[in-house]
Amino acid sequence: LDELLSGRPPFRGNSPLETMRLLLTSDPVPLRQLAPGVPRDLETICHKCLDRMPQRRYNSAKELAEELGRFLRQEPILARPIGRTQRLWRWCRRHPIESLLVAGLASVLLIGSAAVFWQWRRAEGNLEAARRNQARAQETLAQLGTASDQLLVVVKDWIARLPPDDSSQRDKLNTALHAYQQLLNDWPDDANMHLKLAETHHQVADIYLHLRDFGQAIVHYKTAIDVYQRVRKDDPNNVRLARLIADERDWRGEAYRFAEQLEEAEKRFQEAIAEQTTLLAREPSAALQGELARTYSNRALMRSQMGQDAAALADVNRGIDLLDDARRTAPDDPALRQGLARCRINRGMILKRSRKPLEALADYTAAEQLLESLVRDADDDREFRFELAKALLNRGNLLFDQRKDAVFANRDAMAESFAAFQTAQQLLGTLADSYRGMDEYRHQLANTYNGLGAWHQIRESPRDAEQAYEQARRLLNALVQESPNSPDLHSRLAIACANLASLISADSGAANAVGTKPAVGANPAAGAGARSRSQRKIDLLETAVVHQTRAQQLAPKLGDYPELLRRHRLALARAHLTDDRHDAFLDQFHALIVLRAGTGKDWRALLSLAGRGLQRARAARAVSAVPTGEPDKASDSAPVAAPDKAPVAAPDKAPVAAADKAPVAAPDKAPDKAPNWPERYLAEVRWALAELRSGTAVTGEELKTDPALAFLRSEPTLAAVLESLWPESQR
Repeated sequence: LDELLSGRPPFRGNSPLETMRLLLTSDPVPLRQLAPGVPRDLETICHKCLDRMPQRRYNSAKELAEELGRFLRQEPILARPIGRTQRLWRWCRRHPIESLLVAGLASVLLIGSAAVFWQWRRAEGNLEAARRNQARAQETLAQLGTASDQLLVVVKDWIARLPPDDSSQRDKLNTALHAYQQLLNDWPDDANMHLKLAETHHQVADIYLHLRDFGQAIVHYKTAIDVYQRVRKDDPNNVRLARLIADERDWRGEAYRFAEQLEEAEKRFQEAIAEQTTLLAREPSAALQGELARTYSNRALMRSQMGQDAAALADVNRGIDLLDDARRTAPDDPALRQGLARCRINRGMILKRSRKPLEALADYTAAEQLLESLVRDADDDREFRFELAKALLNRGNLLFDQRKDAVFANRDAMAESFAAFQTAQQLLGTLADSYRGMDEYRHQLANTYNGLGAWHQIRESPRDAEQAYEQARRLLNALVQESPNSPDLHSRLAIACANLASLISADSGAANAVGTKPAVGANPAAGAGARSRSQRKIDLLETAVVHQTRAQQLAPKLGDYPELLRRHRLALARAHLTDDRHDAFLDQFHALIVLRAGTGKDWRALLSLAGRGLQRARAARAVSAVPTGEPDKASDSAPVAAPDKAPVAAPDKAPVAAADKAPVAAPDKAPDKAPNWPERYLAEVRWALAELRSGTAVTGEELKTDPALAFLRSEPTLAAVLESLWPESQR
């Protein structure tokens, strides 16, 4: 009614929370100030409806209707307008301190010293009224804090459903923070408001963490710690505050872990564990055991990323022991059940890396059972469904990878893995569609499509495999565009591209085999199609190399990324060699030597590949030297088969370093009109041998006895280098 008469709402702030604050702490602007033409009686009725004290409003809609009827019939209304005295009294109640000072000063001036005692008694009464008003204000602040919490829950869900490129995300996210900051300006010494502000910073950080904006998440977790510590100065023995600070340190460590800043993550986890361990010794509780277990589990993941599997396993085992003990006193606590499921998933991943598949499978299965029960029991099961999907995905990958392992001989690992992948894909697909702003849902969905693609590839269903891999590639490509500094996303996109490339037939370049000509009557379109497939394979592998290199540059301390980059470069080198692209092959050969990744067996295989390239280059040179009119001689080297590309596992990093100066100079790569490819191969291999001599990956004995490396001993220049670098006495 007020808005209808005045043309604006009676309470209007800059945000929903500001509007609520005005509604709870102030009176509306007098209606006739905004609309002078409104009759005084109608203004009186309207303001009676808006009175902040319920007992002063109309008791029922019927009573209000009767009052409006009297106004329309121009009869006297029952309500009375607020007079100046009442307005003054209301102002005094809203500003008890100011009103007390004004009243005291007026009394001194008007009555004099003879009335001091009377004024003192009156001041006592006003002081009691001020205390009552203070209590009402605290209640109002508590109501506003609850309203803000509820609003933030809505904002979190709202943002999770928005497209990731929605420009209004940050504005919506900061609404609650701004409201609390305004309240702190009015109540700077109110500890409860500071606690609410810290909680809000934590929830905002959680949202940024899900949006993969790790920098902002770290900032807000740190701000929450600072606010808690300011409050703790006045209450240093408050256990609850100490727990909150330790919890924020754990979450901040997790944000650093996601950002691949592992040294910073280690510091925060260590701080949290030290504080939580001290608190647990002082005041044991199941809840605190759960918090300490979560920190151990998070640190285990970080150590696993660093390749410290033994330390990671010790941490996650400690977390599981704490949770098992806590559940003896609180067996149905959802937080403890969820924490145990997370620990079992994390331990499963570590056990899989440690080649203990049966133990890993037991952990994944136990985690699934816990999460299925949580999904059944919870009203808001989004988080539990997501973690259930991760458990299924991990179990599916384990069964697929170990499908030929004798320990799984009594079960159909392929069928079980496919069922797990399908269920995970259904769960994640629904979540990703409903919550478009949650990058992690699309990230794990892409991983699931990679698993399904690998399954179809092994079952020789190339069309289904290609569709699954392409879904993964599209999802990951979009995620990389949104989060260009995420090494994990770059690495997983590289894997998706490499997996797609592995579907393209390795003999797609056979039409261009050295020393061959198209058969009489051959279909030119078929040759063009083969060349197109070959180029598609090379394009995909080059993209894989680019993204894996970027991942390694972003996170150079993680252990798996160099190995993944080696695989992608090796596949690209094979593809180039199949198409007789000797310059491109030698570029990849050179980069692989510089990378220094792989085992002795990998190095010998790479040198063997260079030997094939040398043979093909010589055959091509011989063909080009055949006089016109003579029949072509077919090359005696068969086309190089593409490597077995069973789907590539998870990733890791490090940029390709520049090569150190080798004793044997690197080959001249400047293009010329008629490249002498055999000479360039020999120069590159001589340089590679010198580089390998400075490492320990391969020995001279292996190089001199491997049958696949016979060309090293048959080529005089290579044999001389081999003997000079690995003399007979050092075999």
